[in-house]
Amino acid sequence: MRHVARLGGRIPDDYAKDGWTEPTPVGDRPVPLPVQALLSITWPDGHVLHTHGDDTNWLVALPCPADADELMDEPRAWMVVAYDESQMYWVVDLDDADGDDPLLYRADHEGGNAADWCEPLSAVLAGYATPGPPRPRDRFPRACAIGDLGVIREYLDGGVSLGPVDPTGLTPLHLAVVGRSPEAVEILLNAGADPNARTADPEPERGPWTYLDPVSHPALHQSGLDPEPGETPLHFAVAGWHHGHVDGRLAIIRSLLAAGADPDARDERGVAPLLDVLDARGDGVVEALRLLLAAGADPHAGSESGEIPLLKAVGSAWFAPELLDTLVAAGADPLRPFAGSRSGIEGGTALHMAAGDPKVLSLMLPYVSDVNVRTEAGIAPLHCAAIRGAVEAIRLLVEAGADPNARLADPSALRKGLSAHTPLAIAREVHRDEAAAYLADLDAH
Repeated sequence: MRHVARLGGRIPDDYAKDGWTEPTPVGDRPVPLPVQALLSITWPDGHVLHTHGDDTNWLVALPCPADADELMDEPRAWMVVAYDESQMYWVVDLDDADGDDPLLYRADHEGGNAADWCEPLSAVLAGYATPGPPRPRDRFPRACAIGDLGVIREYLDGGVSLGPVDPTGLTPLHLAVVGRSPEAVEILLNAGADPNARTADPEPERGPWTYLDPVSHPALHQSGLDPEPGETPLHFAVAGWHHGHVDGRLAIIRSLLAAGADPDARDERGVAPLLDVLDARGDGVVEALRLLLAAGADPHAGSESGEIPLLKAVGSAWFAPELLDTLVAAGADPLRPFAGSRSGIEGGTALHMAAGDPKVLSLMLPYVSDVNVRTEAGIAPLHCAAIRGAVEAIRLLVEAGADPNARLADPSALRKGLSAHTPLAIAREVHRDEAAAYLADLDAH
């Protein structure tokens, strides 16, 4: 009860209900008084509850009626009482919840959980918090983050600094981008905000979410904005695209680029905004890629870990083929070798990686000048298609001029233990019968 009061909740005096039962995986069960109290909590309008840990804070729904049937392995009188944005539930066993401090069991949303991770209700509540009132020094950055144009203009008229607002390196412009307010971004840029300002601390105590309004931004903890050192507002504009807050992104990207944002700015991982766009999902992503490329972004801009834009586009082409098409049309070279190994192939190209997927190949082949390109070990794209048994891909490659008798000097470079040297022999050795039949009909050997 003390924790409920601390968190701003209230349990009505008349919460206890005679005959209150709930369905469970083992049948209907009476709801013990402590659980009745938990399920009767009311919160003030606009109230926000979140986990309070050392790392990420997740929004919490309590109470949260939900179906517990598929959550737990062991059939017991399970009932869901809370949920947080890490996609975890708290469930209680109604047959064992009569004490003053019943045990709550943690359950992943995918189900199949064992009943071996539990905490007393008091400990769970102790891990929750509510946002405190904003500090006076946070008024301007908060206004930028929530798009309060009146307060922004008030501070600009007073000569406020547009530099970092805290040791994380976050600037008012970063925060306006986080809040997806094109108007706030434009006002700050016109006032002289640096479109190439960079974040600093890799593990800040305060992050962009600190300044957001949790009521107006209910998905703030899923925004994907855990800054890496060296990120610019343009990085923030493309981050976490599939997590919501999509409105305003394109207008923000246009404003930043028009103000001189560097489309090839690298954070300390060597990642440019274009590479992040290729992780994005949803409306407007292709247009964002086009905007970056039109502003001069390097279509080959990889990262220090070896990520390459074209390989990312190949991996996402099954659901976003326009990204790949836009990238190769802008000059990304499908025959450019990549460093290191992908799918067991050293020094291959995007064409090698696409060789098993006819949809991707059909997009890429019009931009390929040498369909017989080889790795240093002599692997051709047709070898890759043959070992995958991709008949349609083999057909596309052969029709584009691939040599059906291309000989592989070292078969183990393609797959450990492989002994076959030609596409036909490879298909036969790995029992890709349809591919072998197709190649045989071409009089391959």
